[in-house]
Amino acid sequence: MKRNNSRMPPSKRRFSFNKGLMAATAVLTVFFAVMIHFLNCLKGMDCFRVKQVFTRCADKLLPADSGEFRYLKGRNIFKIDLAREAANISRFYPTYKKIRLTRFLPDEIVIDLLKRQPLAVIKSSRQFLIDDNLVLFELPAQAKDLSLPLICGLEKKLNGARSGTRLAYPELILALDIIKKAKANNGLKDYPIARVEVAALGDTSVFMLVQKGLPDYTNMNPQDYAAFIEVKLGQEDINRKVSVLATLLKQVRNSLANIKYIDLRFKEPVIKLKNPQEAS
Repeated sequence: MKRNNSRMPPSKRRFSFNKGLMAATAVLTVFFAVMIHFLNCLKGMDCFRVKQVFTRCADKLLPADSGEFRYLKGRNIFKIDLAREAANISRFYPTYKKIRLTRFLPDEIVIDLLKRQPLAVIKSSRQFLIDDNLVLFELPAQAKDLSLPLICGLEKKLNGARSGTRLAYPELILALDIIKKAKANNGLKDYPIARVEVAALGDTSVFMLVQKGLPDYTNMNPQDYAAFIEVKLGQEDINRKVSVLATLLKQVRNSLANIKYIDLRFKEPVIKLKNPQEAS
């Protein structure tokens, strides 16, 4: 059989294929270059300048016309670095735990604000609120009437502390752990923690409110402890101690006025009664 010599050599076939591919690539490159230029021109149009800025907190959408975010108005909506703006706002407003900016084309920005939830008041050169992330912050004046536990004993360590600072001190971690565990225990719902003393971890104590109808205990003076029971907890096995305390208070609820303190640092609970002068 005769061999067919009319076939194109392999090298020429490859060259023909590559030539076609190069032509297609060139066409696509030009097309995408034109499209990118067109989109950049489109993004630069005045209709994409920010005209409205809204803040959304607790699902309430409010215009920020007279607020701190007016500086975003008039800027090109595509040239705003949303992540960087959120980080800047977070530095200036530590009251918010999370901040997120979202574009709504053509000309609106929505700023979602998630407020920090305070767990306690902490005493320094002045008072701050602290959340479960150990971040200090302040609430607006209208929200400062919250009755929260007061953490004491760290005044020297907190000298110069500022709003927005995160303080991962072992004493603070312990104090907040006690507050959260006590709050989660239904047996202690009638005995809110007024103060946590954490000057020394091994001697950590809480002062629990045992009478209802008293004024804001966050601002009460130490000499007003007649309405409180001191509970010495230490620093270990807090979950078990909180459960023991709930059971114990239920058993002695009719004689709380005669108790000076409860000590749970040992294997068996110790109840110290007031002397007759203190009980009167």
